[in-house]
Amino acid sequence: MDAVRNELKTGLPTNGKFHTQKLNDYSNALQRRLRAGDLNDYDKSVVNSLIEDINKALSGK
Repeated sequence: MDAVRNELKTGLPTNGKFHTQKLNDYSNALQRRLRAGDLNDYDKSVVNSLIEDINKALSGK
């Protein structure tokens, strides 16, 4: 997520690549896991926190 934050701030790729699409893909995968309904409460909390952090990173925060 730090790579995306840096890329949004500088407009330059990190290690020669932009990572925005990869982070979007991770967010989508995590959301699918939540919808699957097979996570315990702790795992749901962790996944929700990760999604929130990903969304902040993608918005430049």
